[in-house]
Amino acid sequence: MNHTVNMDELVKKLRAAKVRATLPRLLILRILSESNQAMTAYEIEKAVAELNSTLFLTSIYTVLRSLEQANIIQRYHKPGERQAVFSIGTQSGSVICECIKCKKRIEVDQRELDQNLQQFYQQQQLNVKSYNLIIQVECKECT
Repeated sequence: MNHTVNMDELVKKLRAAKVRATLPRLLILRILSESNQAMTAYEIEKAVAELNSTLFLTSIYTVLRSLEQANIIQRYHKPGERQAVFSIGTQSGSVICECIKCKKRIEVDQRELDQNLQQFYQQQQLNVKSYNLIIQVECKECT
């Protein structure tokens, strides 16, 4: 876990999305906010246990689904893997570079990419609601 998150900010984020600020939602948002990478539901369950809290895996999936539907978090599927990972995300799209060795994740400022994608969408007459892209890389520490 990287940094401490202000719980008031998490409550505001939930309220802005018109989602009740329950303890399980706040706990999962705190864990995801403090993580330096996206996490699987199992990793979230382990982090909950490390905080001396109890939250069953089925409850974690229910909370993750509700947060995803409210566009507070995003779900990603890594190529070749069946388990989804989750991270905090509020943009219409997300581009992340992930090191294939150390699993470090870096979010990309995609404003220029968004402009190019918008042109593509218009040319193809597509109405895209959101997108997620994970680019697998080797970071400078691992090369």
